[in-house]
Amino acid sequence: MRLSIIIPALHDAALLEETMLSVLENRPAYADVVVVHTGFYTDPYELAGEVKFVEARSAVTDAQCWMIGAAASSGEIIHLLASGVVATAGWADSIRSMFADPAVAAVSPALRCDDAIASIGVAADSLGYRRFLRLEEGKSLVGPSRLAAFYRRSWLEPLLPAAASLGDQAADLDIAYSLKAQGLLSRPTTASQLMVKPAALQQDRDFAAAAAAERLRARHPQQLDTTSYWNQVIAQTLKALPSPKAIGVLLGHLGGARGERPVALEPAEIDQHDAPATIRMPQRPTSQSNTDRAAA
Repeated sequence: MRLSIIIPALHDAALLEETMLSVLENRPAYADVVVVHTGFYTDPYELAGEVKFVEARSAVTDAQCWMIGAAASSGEIIHLLASGVVATAGWADSIRSMFADPAVAAVSPALRCDDAIASIGVAADSLGYRRFLRLEEGKSLVGPSRLAAFYRRSWLEPLLPAAASLGDQAADLDIAYSLKAQGLLSRPTTASQLMVKPAALQQDRDFAAAAAAERLRARHPQQLDTTSYWNQVIAQTLKALPSPKAIGVLLGHLGGARGERPVALEPAEIDQHDAPATIRMPQRPTSQSNTDRAAA
């Protein structure tokens, strides 16, 4: 199974190069590297022979870059890697064996800050915001985070358009809960480790994040707890006052899910005797990227 490493870059060349160079230094032999940038990167190190650069001037989120990168790559396993995350020696060596189980749709690597594992994956908290899980919370994992994630292409691509519509605040959670709704598995692993800065694990609480959390809750009502929900929202708002941001957060919760409907996904059809590359998928609308690649 071939690996496609997709690195989105919206504006920061230094962060992109930190990630890109670490990947090339530790690159698996079976991997290709795709960088999706918004037109700002000029390739000063002349890496075009080792990296496929894709310009996407209209992209405003990493999640939009994921869709473009998926369409520009062909590996059976897609590795989404945020700019600023640093790959370590052998970080991808064990990944293909984890996907030998056809029920595994995603693998969540360990994220390290300095000498300690800071996160093994993500879940949504009681309000729908992303929560990075510590190593000892691995059983609560729903899926990998937007900072570093491995996915089986056949299951990821149909979910990307809807996830990208939620923005970077909740796209990874939407994918994770959608995979879970289909009965597919997301596995954590400490055999794959990458380095992140502590600031990357800090979560914004603003209008956009609150609106995305509401949309996530509306899309996956069966998987997110609603006990004392509005009591928690009001308590959070009062605690944050008199900050003007508190009102924006409240407005995000009040109006974020307007018009959103629960996601409808059929259970995955998995034949345990099939090889991973021949898993049969239930009928669902194909993504634009699939259509484009077929046409090409």
